[in-house]
Amino acid sequence: MVLLGGFFWSIGWAAAATVQSIDVKNGGAQVVIQGDAPLSFTQQDLAGERQLIVEIDNATLGPMASRPLDTSSFDSPLSLVTPSSEGGRTKVVLQMREEASAVVRGDGNTVVVEVARAGAPRADSCHGDPRDAAFV
Repeated sequence: MVLLGGFFWSIGWAAAATVQSIDVKNGGAQVVIQGDAPLSFTQQDLAGERQLIVEIDNATLGPMASRPLDTSSFDSPLSLVTPSSEGGRTKVVLQMREEASAVVRGDGNTVVVEVARAGAPRADSCHGDPRDAAFV
């Protein structure tokens, strides 16, 4: 609290989240980003580059979440997951090797990306706010 002109003002900052883990599941069909606090994210679809970028505001990468994940050996359109963190913002880049579609959902401390080949049915196994992306 700060005393200013006889009034108390409460000054607070939102606590930064730490991305604790980034896991590839279901043979490369699902990427799970797990934080230690609720994660607020946006997504950017770069269809021409076959990339989906998930940007998480006010978050840093923990040691278990900072390594790239090479999924090129999986039978999946996903070939690489590359996390980075700068200036209090975390970015997770999903590189596709072929045409694909993705649904990004946030649920509290977790962000889940469901990836499927273009035109293939998806197993939408998570709940929350779905955001579709298509890569052609």
